Amino acid sequence: MEEECNKSISELSTDEDEVEPKFKYCRMTNHLQKIVNEDAISCVNVASRFMCVGTLWGRIYLLDHQGNEVETSTSFPNHMISINHISVDSKGEFIASCSDDGMIHINGLYTNDSNLHLNLGVAIKFIELDPDHYKSGSGRKFILGDNRLTLFEKSFLKSLKSSILSESEGEVAAIKWNNNFVAWASSNLGVRVYDLNERCSLGLLKWEEPTDGKLSDYRCNLMWCNSTTLLIGWVDTIRICVIRKRNSVEVSTRNVPGFIVDPISSFKTDFILCGLAPMESISSNQLVVLGYTKLSSGGRPNRPVLCALEYKSNDYTEICIDTLSIKGYENYTHLDYHLDYLAEENQYFIVSPKDIVVASLYEADDRVQWLIEHGNLERRNAIRETWLNLRPRIINNSFYNNEVILLPGKDTNGRVGIDSVETQRLLLQKYKEWLLLETKNIKVGDYKVKHYFAIATKNLDSITRKSVQDEQSVFNDLLLIPDLVDSYENLTDKLLKSLFVIETQIDYNYLFKSDDDTYVKLDILSQDLLDYHQALLSTGYQNNWGLYWGYFNGRAQIKNTGKWKETSYNLCDSYLPYALGGCRELVL
Repeated sequence: MEEECNKSISELSTDEDEVEPKFKYCRMTNHLQKIVNEDAISCVNVASRFMCVGTLWGRIYLLDHQGNEVETSTSFPNHMISINHISVDSKGEFIASCSDDGMIHINGLYTNDSNLHLNLGVAIKFIELDPDHYKSGSGRKFILGDNRLTLFEKSFLKSLKSSILSESEGEVAAIKWNNNFVAWASSNLGVRVYDLNERCSLGLLKWEEPTDGKLSDYRCNLMWCNSTTLLIGWVDTIRICVIRKRNSVEVSTRNVPGFIVDPISSFKTDFILCGLAPMESISSNQLVVLGYTKLSSGGRPNRPVLCALEYKSNDYTEICIDTLSIKGYENYTHLDYHLDYLAEENQYFIVSPKDIVVASLYEADDRVQWLIEHGNLERRNAIRETWLNLRPRIINNSFYNNEVILLPGKDTNGRVGIDSVETQRLLLQKYKEWLLLETKNIKVGDYKVKHYFAIATKNLDSITRKSVQDEQSVFNDLLLIPDLVDSYENLTDKLLKSLFVIETQIDYNYLFKSDDDTYVKLDILSQDLLDYHQALLSTGYQNNWGLYWGYFNGRAQIKNTGKWKETSYNLCDSYLPYALGGCRELVL
């Protein structure tokens, strides 16, 4: 896959060599290639744990984010013709699809009890699941779009009832559900936001008709950045809107809804819009836009472009733009491209009938590597000193004498080799010599930094146990947990038991927990902690109230079934430490 990614970067990005790129690209392969060889993609929904691919032949495939088929006991019914739209609830437990064949299918990945298959007898363009559809008491709500917007929900008697929320001027052109707000577009008029709590529309954002056709000739692209910020891209115009509560003056003067849709930015672009998404954070006023260059007089199809831009109230500044080599672009129009967004990974999925390309933002280590390759060492050093999260694979390519990076060796089978006590003693001596250099990463002052490696020792064989004891007798840097087996399944308990041992047996001011592959500038961290401690004392606090700062990566949800099943986890599935999901850095 890495080889395909590297190949795709050179194929896809057409920026000048000396312009630092914003994105890296990877063409999705694996099982997806088999799908597009036999069929064509009609729609995609990218969820946090998987992606759903709908095809022209009416089939649904469940893939991971690399294009591999995901094994599931769920059987997805086929539609008779092309799938128009796929929706997934916020937990990734229910998948819904619709088509011009008049059928809608809602299937659960973990239960069949709430599966639903309806033949409505009319072409259904959009289906949108309630983000809370997975909750048993939610009413299992969903919204359909044809020539009207209709809400379906189950009553307390489990019967399905429908409510028409609005008639549409033309067909429904898009639906996006976010908490109690539903943004939707009518193909001949514009975009509305419907408040499900107040059961009313918050108003109409009328869209200007294009000069070379009708609104219905273009796809309306909707994206919620957060609970109140809506991105709209239609034809060549982008609007950013905020849903806000009306102030007391606005509410008291007339009978109006409690919320209002406020457009905070509106501007035209130089291309037809095929999709848009936030870039890292909406607070930065930066967007990622998939566009299709307007046809020249010859009328030949153009390649799509991926553009990073920064918007103002009525204008925008282009940060970078890449022209993409999508397979079969010669046969496509703007309606054949779609952009989906995986917020957890800052990844953008560029979808066409026979190809999916994944664009990822350049991270610090990618930028450093690019600058090294292009001979810009001054900027490389500036970034290296500014960013503290450089990956070891890049840092280890550096030959600066003020960096000490030790890589473990590997045995003949390719496994990481275990250093002998004597080898560790030599490495420690090198480390002590490095500490005496003028330039170093750990300051030696009136305070002490002590490190420990936590190891659970229950059920260790005699040889391994002796090796651990020998290492402890020399370095005294192991935190041994005798009543626990060291295994992946026990990582949560290992973390909690480690914290308990340190809290009850070691006198300390601050504790820093990290993975063994984490690169940390301890001089900066230690100095910040010291400054924090001094600030506490200066305010008159007699006791240290403590400090909590942490980075918890919650991308992986707790699994209740399958290979990674965990029946005994701590706290909950959204706030961690949940060690199997990845507790990275922690200061206490």
